[in-house]
Amino acid sequence: PPVLSVLQQSFNATADYQEKGQQLERSDQYVLNTLEGGRSTLTIRNIIQGDGGDYTCRATNKAGAEERELFLKVFGECSSMSLGEPLPEISWRRASDGRSFADRDKALSRIGGHQKSMFLDIEYMPKFQTNQTIFYSWEGNPVNISCDVKSNPPATMLWRRERLTISAEGTANTRVHTTDGKSLLEVTPVSDRDFGRYNCTARNNIGAKYQEFILAQADVPSNPYSVRLSAVSQRIATVTFMKPDSHGGVPIGHYLVNYKEVGSQDWRDVKSHGIQSLEPNTTYEVRVAAVNGKGQGEFSHTESFQTLPIREPSPPAVHGQRGMGKAYRLGLVKQDDGGMPIVEY
Repeated sequence: PPVLSVLQQSFNATADYQEKGQQLERSDQYVLNTLEGGRSTLTIRNIIQGDGGDYTCRATNKAGAEERELFLKVFGECSSMSLGEPLPEISWRRASDGRSFADRDKALSRIGGHQKSMFLDIEYMPKFQTNQTIFYSWEGNPVNISCDVKSNPPATMLWRRERLTISAEGTANTRVHTTDGKSLLEVTPVSDRDFGRYNCTARNNIGAKYQEFILAQADVPSNPYSVRLSAVSQRIATVTFMKPDSHGGVPIGHYLVNYKEVGSQDWRDVKSHGIQSLEPNTTYEVRVAAVNGKGQGEFSHTESFQTLPIREPSPPAVHGQRGMGKAYRLGLVKQDDGGMPIVEY
């Protein structure tokens, strides 16, 4: 049973309890005790929902009286009342999915039946649906920070930066775009001061919650590594490598492959893994860099390779097909030319 207790002060005093202005007397339902340490307790037995409400504990001695109010809330099972003679059978059904909560689908008796629809609206405080809380950008590059909220009733949202509210009209380098359940903060950094923490607060009449976002300064990617050459022939080579350990906070757009002949200072660029139009029997150097929106990262270490020398073509493969009458058609299967175009057969 619930126990209401009040700590008695160091001086001697007698304590009594009142409910709704009426003094409570000791009974089977109300048990009053004074414990060691000056604590007075009121125990309520066989409590019902009507016992909830304000209770007053009054302590009295020769110097006067002091009161302390307490509030008791009683939780209990819901009860229902059915009207009708004979007593009807009542069931509930959820309209959205048709699930029935009883064996009958409406109130029925031998006299007749009736059904009534109602709408249950559950209100709750805002819940953030945003997974991404860290965004990357660089000076002059606009970025959208999205704050997605689910709530009932709908929430009002506002943005703060260093405890200062960002107005809905925005500032010189910020804009706020708000729709139902979503607020988009567009930031165009112009200096280091624009990077840091931003706060999105969502509020309705149930409560308020906030979500912190970080706008971090993006960097160029780190360098690729483990550069290797494969499928090297007289004119073509394929470059393979491992991706950088860091993309700098923004996606890598492409990779830049540099190659040149050994001893030359003239690097040539390709944006694919395949290098073409090479010279046979020549030594080359190759290196790779990653590029993202911020810029180009450092090159990898330089790897050397040598193309194959020119040699004689591989033997041709011939296949034939019988034609009309005495005709017979011969065909050649494409072969390795050895690094130089085949002049004649």
